[in-house]
Amino acid sequence: AHSGYAKLNLSFPFNTSEKMTNFAFDKKAFRDSTKMDLTLLEMVERSQQIKIEKLLNKHAIQSATSATITEATTGTYTIVLDSEPTSDVTIGLTSSDITAATVTPSLTFTTSNWSRPQTITITAENDNDTDNETVIISHAISGGGYDTVSMANFTATINDDDTAAITQLATAAVTQLAISATAAVAGVTQSATIMIMSEGRTGVYTIVLNSEPEGDVTIRLTSSDIAVATVTRSLAFTTSNWSRPQTITVTAVNDPDMDNETVTIRHVVSGGGYGSVGMSDIEVRIIDRTPNPALKSITQSTTTVDIDENTTDTYTVVLDADPIGDVVIAMTSSDTNIVTVTPSLTFTTNNWATPQIVTVTSVWDINVDKVVYISHTVTGSGYNAVTMSDVLVHVSDIPVEFVQVCNFWFFVCFGWQLEEVKPQSIIQSATSATIAETATGTYTIVLGKKPTSHALGMEVSEQWQSFKAYLSLDNNNG
Repeated sequence: AHSGYAKLNLSFPFNTSEKMTNFAFDKKAFRDSTKMDLTLLEMVERSQQIKIEKLLNKHAIQSATSATITEATTGTYTIVLDSEPTSDVTIGLTSSDITAATVTPSLTFTTSNWSRPQTITITAENDNDTDNETVIISHAISGGGYDTVSMANFTATINDDDTAAITQLATAAVTQLAISATAAVAGVTQSATIMIMSEGRTGVYTIVLNSEPEGDVTIRLTSSDIAVATVTRSLAFTTSNWSRPQTITVTAVNDPDMDNETVTIRHVVSGGGYGSVGMSDIEVRIIDRTPNPALKSITQSTTTVDIDENTTDTYTVVLDADPIGDVVIAMTSSDTNIVTVTPSLTFTTNNWATPQIVTVTSVWDINVDKVVYISHTVTGSGYNAVTMSDVLVHVSDIPVEFVQVCNFWFFVCFGWQLEEVKPQSIIQSATSATIAETATGTYTIVLGKKPTSHALGMEVSEQWQSFKAYLSLDNNNG
């Protein structure tokens, strides 16, 4: 018979993760112990229950074993002990690459705070490369009976916030025109994708990297037809010059044919972490400079002009293709007594695409309506055979009459002047109005031309127009 409590110090295998260090038997229930009926053991009576007290291995519990963090940001996880230590427990933490990520250096658990989770902070460094990186956080535990406890490593994946890209800046240094457009394609920013130039001319654009490469970056350039246009063969960017724009020169070949042509400039990027970066092609349109009249023409804004006498009007002229030199267009009026015209225009290899203005001026007084023709003669730089349409100028006569101008203060008439003949009419300032009761409203009436006698009960000589007065009161002495 056993009374009270008995404990035997024995080793007894329980399973792969636990070790029996003590077992005891008693007729009473044993709190916080694992019960097992070992009736097969012959050391005790079968009617008694043997109670086994097992002591588990100690653990440090992590809230996570991996995380993904973006550059210049932080990530966290927690650690807590699963059983009370005998004294202070220290956990030291180490980053496998402190240039990519740093970590809280250590944690300390005591017999008082062992059950409260503590936070570890991982800080991803903001570097200049364009690569995603992986950092391993390892743990070293010591003290308080936890020296033999091991912990899993923590894996931090760092997403890079720099995008390898190329900025292509067109300086538009072509003789005639660079068509600019902003296109963002596959991490590349280009300010121009089209160039227009004439045979024998050159144009340039520049390329610069947006971020520092890991090593040398090479950009190779090719022309789809070197018989039409050639291009700088390659550029090299390093970790030192990556931020300085480099210039690409495109040269249009002056060939003997008479065709306008198009060439595509392609780019291939390699090295320094830029291998996956794409660039847009450059489309180069070549305008033929061969003096072939079939390919040359001149555009006029109109072929007719309608003006009154003593007035001016204009029309414009522009070349449709780049000349090889100066082109002169001479204008001639068929009757300079009625209409004069700008004598000539000169187009050069620089201004050929800009419309120029021709001014037509009519004289005073032609007495009747007239029609005058403006003819054009084109000479120079492959345009000699180009013809232009005449411009028909219709000049409308404005009838006039002599009126006597007098001074009312002295009642003396001192001369005559020409006055435009206006149609007989009466001009009202309005044809309707809304007036409130007890209020007034007004409108005005004026004659369109001088009458031949008194009209509407008004003094003709003083009232028919506000800016002119006449001494006569009827048609006999007016």
